Amino acid sequence: MDHLHTTYYSPHGLHDGVGHSTTAPLGEMWHGEMWQNMATSSQPSSSTPDTLSQADIDFVNNVLVDPYDEQQVAEDVVEPDVNTARASSASSKKVPRQRKVPSKSSNTPKLSPEERLELHRKQVHTRRETLKWPEPKTLQDMDHLLPIPQPATIVYRTDQTLIENIRRKLFGNDLQWVQNGDLAGQSMSLLYKKSPMHTYSRRLPLIDATDLDGSELNIHITQHGFKDVRLETHDLKGKIWHLVWGIPRKLNRVNNSIILYGAAYIEPKDNAAVDKHLTQALREAGLAVRTHV
Repeated sequence: MDHLHTTYYSPHGLHDGVGHSTTAPLGEMWHGEMWQNMATSSQPSSSTPDTLSQADIDFVNNVLVDPYDEQQVAEDVVEPDVNTARASSASSKKVPRQRKVPSKSSNTPKLSPEERLELHRKQVHTRRETLKWPEPKTLQDMDHLLPIPQPATIVYRTDQTLIENIRRKLFGNDLQWVQNGDLAGQSMSLLYKKSPMHTYSRRLPLIDATDLDGSELNIHITQHGFKDVRLETHDLKGKIWHLVWGIPRKLNRVNNSIILYGAAYIEPKDNAAVDKHLTQALREAGLAVRTHV
């Protein structure tokens, strides 16, 4: 039986899948053996972690993180409006201990989760229009989700079957997939901050996925490329693109393995074809996408 060499990333560092830390340069951590190949894999996970109770899951599903309050990396996160940005800047200034001055942000109304999502959606739309990289209308109208406030370890995996299912069911052949090797040399810590645990994402409908241990996964996509940053490769340069993630439906108490399948993008010239394919797929499944104005 062929054994997989799996590499994990978490805020605590890189690990080789058997509990050993690795000190190899990040640029060398992305060559072939770092990615799981589903076609040759039959090795289940060695253990199944305890899962949250339904009450805990409901709590997690309802706990929302405001990314503007977390000082997260802003390379691909659209900036908040001017008032929010000023408040954030003011609140980050050091205040002498003997004269504690209230932060200006205390006078700034706190946005509700729905308001934050709507603000984010509008900012993404505006930024895409500015960059002349509009999104297919049906995809644009899919609801965004706030970050999932849970710790996670990234598992890199190649799954050609999943890729083809996403194309066939949702996007036709107009979803351009970026080969795994083209992601070499990127910053692991920055990549972690680009996951659905730290930034906005959308869940793809009609796609079923499972982990190696048989546990069910939701497929999420995150948007990137709004700014010119070091993560981009020659295939992604100048484009707005997505990372494709597998997120467990049942969350672990301490840590969650989330799967990164790769990057993909849609050329604006293919938007009409994607809209037609995606709209038909959703209609046949009895699903409707809420239209935003």
